[in-house]
Amino acid sequence: DLGNARLRKLAAALAPAYVRVSGTWMNSTYFQDSDDPAPTQPPPGFNSVLTRQQWKGVIDFAHAVNARIVTSIAMSTGTRDAAGVWTPKVAQAFVTYTKSAGGSIAAAEFMNEPTFASVGGAPKGYDAQAYARDFAVFRTWAKSNAPDVRIMGPGGIGEGTPLAPPFMHLLTSDGILKAGAVFDIFSYHSYGAVSTRCAASASALGTTKEVALSADWLSRAVSAEAFYAALRDRYEPGIPIWNSETAQAASGL
Repeated sequence: DLGNARLRKLAAALAPAYVRVSGTWMNSTYFQDSDDPAPTQPPPGFNSVLTRQQWKGVIDFAHAVNARIVTSIAMSTGTRDAAGVWTPKVAQAFVTYTKSAGGSIAAAEFMNEPTFASVGGAPKGYDAQAYARDFAVFRTWAKSNAPDVRIMGPGGIGEGTPLAPPFMHLLTSDGILKAGAVFDIFSYHSYGAVSTRCAASASALGTTKEVALSADWLSRAVSAEAFYAALRDRYEPGIPIWNSETAQAASGL
C-alpha cells in the first residue's frame, strides 16, 4: 500500500532518493495500457501484469516522498517479433503512460540481471550477441522516445563473488560490454548470499547466523564492487557506477 501515511513519512525522511521498481519479475511483466481490470492470465510470453492503477500508485508515491523512479524494461518472449528480436511496443506504452500520469523515469536497465538470463525470462540460448542486438534497438528507441531516461547496465549479479555457480553465467557482463553495449550509468547488483528459500537447493550459496557477520561474508560486497568497477574502467571509464540492487541476501525470504 504505497498510499500508507506511515510508509510515506518514513520514506520521505530518506529524500532526496531513488525508488526502484524492478527485479527479475519485471523482465516478463506486461504493462496493461488500459483501465480495465487485470486479466486472470497474462498475455502469452509474459508471467505477470502491471496495471495503470498500480503504476500510478508508484508515481504518486515518488512525488509524495521526493524520490525519482528507477526501473527496468520487459524483454521476455512476449516483447519480440517473429524473428525473436526485441520490440519497444510494451516499453512505449509504459513510458507514454508514465508521462501522461505526471511521472518520469530517471533511469532504466534494459534487462534485470542478464547474467541470470536463463532464469530471467530471456529466450532459450540467449547470449551476449543477442543481448547486444536487442540492446541496440532499445537504446535507439530510448534516445528518441525517452531522452530524459538515463540508460543503466548491464546490471549483472553474482560475478566476482561465490554467489552463483559458474554454469549460470553463460551471459557475462564482460561479454555484454565486449559485444558493444554502451551505457550512461554502469550498474551492478550485490548480495553476500542467497536466502533460505533459494539456498534450500544450493546450500553452499546461503549463509548462517554464525557466519553472517564474518569478515569473509562482509567482504563480498567489496569484492563485487571491485570486480564491476574494473569492468567499468576497462570499457566505459569515467561514467557513474551504481549498485542498483542489494540486500543482505538475494531471493527474498
